[in-house]
Amino acid sequence: MLRQDEKYGKLAGHSGSWAGYIHYFDRHLDSGRTIIILQNMDTFKNRVAIDQVREILHP
Repeated sequence: MLRQDEKYGKLAGHSGSWAGYIHYFDRHLDSGRTIIILQNMDTFKNRVAIDQVREILHP
């Protein structure tokens, strides 16, 4: 996924899952920051929210 975000600039990301696992990769091309989330739980209620992680990196 490639997109332009008003707050974070150019973003490249990818997510996926397999039984019991999820992952998310988020590259902030303008700032050089990268977020990689690897999680061994694939239920929606327990997923790490990528938007919350972005807020921590971009106060």
